[in-house]
Amino acid sequence: MKLEALAGDFGCKKFHLFLYGIPFKMVTDHKPLESVFNKPTRATLIRVQRIVNRMLDYDFTVEYRPGKENISVYTSRHQVPLQTCTKFELRTAKEVKRYVSYVVTCNTPNAVTKEQVQKATDEDPTLLAWIDPKDENLQAYKQVFSELAVVDGMVVRGDRIVVPETLRQRMIEIAHEGH
Repeated sequence: MKLEALAGDFGCKKFHLFLYGIPFKMVTDHKPLESVFNKPTRATLIRVQRIVNRMLDYDFTVEYRPGKENISVYTSRHQVPLQTCTKFELRTAKEVKRYVSYVVTCNTPNAVTKEQVQKATDEDPTLLAWIDPKDENLQAYKQVFSELAVVDGMVVRGDRIVVPETLRQRMIEIAHEGH
């Protein structure tokens, strides 16, 4: 959910000159965002709440539209060839990619490197197969399947990295080092 909220925040900041002071509608294919932004007093993750607070200066409502009806979903999955993109579109795409990469980098624990998580993800058959929801190994992820995404070779759920099986024990040990 955090990445979806960050996308809205990024869009507002990028187009501040055009959006500030004018009522507008933000359309998303992520249903939970509708209640988070339209009812800002609703309890949610602190990181998402910070994003909501940053966006309080804008006069907007969030509308949910399923992926089949939402043109932005198509364009995010079927990118325009580079030779037909304008310089502005290329610059914006690079900024978004850097921003998402920054968020993932910040959420990777210092004791385990990003490269280690990427390598372990590549070797974890369950995480590699999460794309196929019929796979028997994915029963643990069935409830959160729609929230999973791949960023920089790692499986993420919202703002959290799904730790591959081979690194889980190490992560638990690192978390319990202080006590």
